[in-house]
Amino acid sequence: MTTGIDNPPASVFPGSPSDDVAAIGACGSPAITALFVSLSQRHPDGADARYLQWHTLDHRPEQQRLERIKTSLRVVATPACRDARLACAPRFESVAHVMTYFFSALEGLDDFNALSTELRNAGRAPFILPPVERGVYATGEKLTAPHLKLGSDVLPWMPTRGIYLLIERGCTSARALTEVEGVAGVWSGSSLATPFSSAGEGQAITFCFLDDDPLVTAQRLGPYWTRGGRQGRLNPCSPARSIPWCLTNGTGIYRETPSIQRYSMSPDEALARECIRHTLARYTIAGDRLRAEDFVAVFTDDAILESDGVSDADSFHYRGRQSIGEWIARWHAPPSTPGAPTHGATFVRHHLATSLIEFTGPDTAKARTYWTAYTDIGPDHCGVYLDSLRRVSCEAGDEWLIAHRRVRLDWRSPDSLFTTAVTRTR
Repeated sequence: MTTGIDNPPASVFPGSPSDDVAAIGACGSPAITALFVSLSQRHPDGADARYLQWHTLDHRPEQQRLERIKTSLRVVATPACRDARLACAPRFESVAHVMTYFFSALEGLDDFNALSTELRNAGRAPFILPPVERGVYATGEKLTAPHLKLGSDVLPWMPTRGIYLLIERGCTSARALTEVEGVAGVWSGSSLATPFSSAGEGQAITFCFLDDDPLVTAQRLGPYWTRGGRQGRLNPCSPARSIPWCLTNGTGIYRETPSIQRYSMSPDEALARECIRHTLARYTIAGDRLRAEDFVAVFTDDAILESDGVSDADSFHYRGRQSIGEWIARWHAPPSTPGAPTHGATFVRHHLATSLIEFTGPDTAKARTYWTAYTDIGPDHCGVYLDSLRRVSCEAGDEWLIAHRRVRLDWRSPDSLFTTAVTRTR
């Protein structure tokens, strides 16, 4: 999820940075000194959306009655973010939710715990996410990127595009991170031994507040691992003194969820989604009409087309445009031709239904699309297309092509007119 805000580049705002003007700081500061960070798994019954509704609309507002809680931040790891991660300790692989509370004093945790107890006694805690770790941290570095004007002490109040989160052993300055495009600033902290914390002694945490797309920024942050004193320490299972533990998703990326299931996208993303839907439709129509040239054109040169979830007798696997083209061309062959498909349908129409598209990088995406094939008998067979897509350049401009398609068969009518088609076209 995102904040629902398409932030303009912060560098367009005029004036001097707050951190460079002592008079601004003298007017006041939130004086945050402690963080409570809760890492949780997904809801066991898949009720994450209902949990977020409850937590956002009922639970978090109550906490504003506590004087020492200054603000809070909830982020979740999307599948695309998790797929893009660089490293992850096994104990953090299941983390899907990160909830952070910002305290002006460590004593505020006692009030926080007392309020949670009273709300629970009042029947106001219907949801519990399986915990992975709960940590209490003393704040350390607070840094803004050179292009930002607002002060480093108010970074948690800035609407961000997402969070890049690091958990590691030992403290190393994160100043180099602020030089990376897309990083608006960083906060770090070191773990404290308290009754509220299960984080290990010496554990450090770093929040990178992002003002650009998290997946794009993650790629830019890659070279960071080779400098700043962290190179060679990416083994998340190592007992070494200093270990980056990048949580669940792409290098610790989490996207903000300040409200319920709210999502916004840039015009470029909307255009990319439409291009992908167009490619999926081109495949279906070209296949149903046996237009071999149009059919092959929706694949990358090195594409893979294969079956999924069928018996060995019905399985198929084709690699490359030429192999895929030979397969579709065989449907034009007379039934008596060896290897030609045989079926009793006078027509076939593949209908696409629900399609979920998720971007895994600036030029890559995944799609999961339900399909049903209709023939003379009505619904003949159905399943799911599981696609990996890639943006490629061509004379007419960029287009999104299928790099890998798995055709999953979930159901086939006992009267199907295509019971031998897959086998006969292998």
